[in-house]
Amino acid sequence: MPHSRHRARAVCLALGAGLVLAGCGVGDRGEDWVDDGWRYGMGQHLYYRPDAVSTDVALIQARLPAIEASEGVWLEAQRTPPETREVIPAPDDYVWHAVAVVGPEKVETLLAEHSATPITGDPVIDDAAVQAQLLPPLAEHAGSCPAGWVRVLIGSEEMPEHTTEGSDWIDMAVVCPGGDRVVATTFDT
Repeated sequence: MPHSRHRARAVCLALGAGLVLAGCGVGDRGEDWVDDGWRYGMGQHLYYRPDAVSTDVALIQARLPAIEASEGVWLEAQRTPPETREVIPAPDDYVWHAVAVVGPEKVETLLAEHSATPITGDPVIDDAAVQAQLLPPLAEHAGSCPAGWVRVLIGSEEMPEHTTEGSDWIDMAVVCPGGDRVVATTFDT
């Protein structure tokens, strides 16, 4: 009798583990989940619409005039699932990612005059870390920087290290030495 009780317990545990593992996939939409045009970026934990990538450089220039972008791409995203989003009078959960072409001379100027010193850690950011933080539709526009990206200050005059002209918090602003573009991610405050 004790032997069959152990066997029954083992079977129950195996079935329970199978149900738990099967349940892990429920609601896990993955990177390729698409519903009404929305996609979920698992690495960034953001919802975005790949068809909403914009090449309107005027918005990049308005938000980040210090970089003097000549062209670029940007995309808005949000942390809240689209189907549960409610508009309330409070700070929003929008995120904005941009890759702006500024030219090699401007990159050198940003490096010389506006390099950011991080509070902790290395001022150089690994290429894989930048690619992982950037929304997938923009990653190809950023290109790679095998030597590592360098943080730069591109914010507003009042808070050059922290905010855009629209008062969005700058999460990341980096350039690749020898490159011609700025990669920036911001979020609403």
